[in-house]
Amino acid sequence: MAYDVRPRYLRALADQTHAYNQAESLVLIFINLSLMLMEQLLSPSLSRLFERPGRLCLLVTIEMACEVVLFMVGPSPG
Repeated sequence: MAYDVRPRYLRALADQTHAYNQAESLVLIFINLSLMLMEQLLSPSLSRLFERPGRLCLLVTIEMACEVVLFMVGPSPG
């Protein structure tokens, strides 16, 4: 059975995937920043204050690298 997939559908699908990835990254950052803030309010520590944003940047970088790989491997619309 052959499916007729139009470029408009593929573009909408790609846009939806991009929006999902952006929302996922936003939630990841928001949760980690909230945890960092709560940890600093409960037990302030200067070393932990600098360590947590570094870990968050590393986590976001890994997430972005995975999205780039998926973008390169995935089917292109058109």
